Amino acid sequence: MRFDLKIALVAGTVALGAGAVADAATVSFNFGTGTNAYAAPGDPMTFLSSDGALKVTVLGFNYSNAVPPSIEPVLDYQIGVYKQQNEGLGACTFGTADRCRQNSLLDGGSLYEMLTFAFEYADTGAAALVTIGNVLFNQVNTNEEVDIFAGSILQQIFDNKTVAGVTPINIGAYSLFGIGVDNGAAGPDTDQVRVAGFSVDYEPAPAPVPLPAAGWLMLAGLGGLAATRRRRAA
Repeated sequence: MRFDLKIALVAGTVALGAGAVADAATVSFNFGTGTNAYAAPGDPMTFLSSDGALKVTVLGFNYSNAVPPSIEPVLDYQIGVYKQQNEGLGACTFGTADRCRQNSLLDGGSLYEMLTFAFEYADTGAAALVTIGNVLFNQVNTNEEVDIFAGSILQQIFDNKTVAGVTPINIGAYSLFGIGVDNGAAGPDTDQVRVAGFSVDYEPAPAPVPLPAAGWLMLAGLGGLAATRRRRAA
């Protein structure tokens, strides 16, 4: 079934008051730790940042290529996501977990493959705006090419960007990113990568401002007034 979707994230915020803005933090995500894992099409795979404050949700898609600048990719179908121990994340268009293990690279064969990364604050679930710094790629060849997308509705930022190992991306601030591989200039399956991790900068969520002492005194006064009225009525 075709997955007809424009990914949009709406950040709902419940605030008790304007909190103080903390200094920006730089954290990392490591997608190669732990054992191998498989998420079937439509099932999310989630990870916490190195400080535990951010959560990223990863989904896999087939997509139709976009032509820059600022053109939306067409997300055609949801596909599986596979985490290879010590290697990172790839995608699997066809097959079960066993089959995906044999072909878990993010590549652009007959169908282009993309991983999307949606960021939120781990404690509240509100969307978090982050700036992607460096992305660590594990790849088959020395220089591979990927497409980079970003935005609450994904827009293409880089077309066929050459990546190798630790690759500076430096785009933000967004709550949604995509990394995709099309069939490349040299033909299908010539670009094959795994996303092993990345570093991000983000503003920690502001802490709620506590109710001032005067507010508590006012509430106490209102409570006393209500008690007095009840006594008079009795």
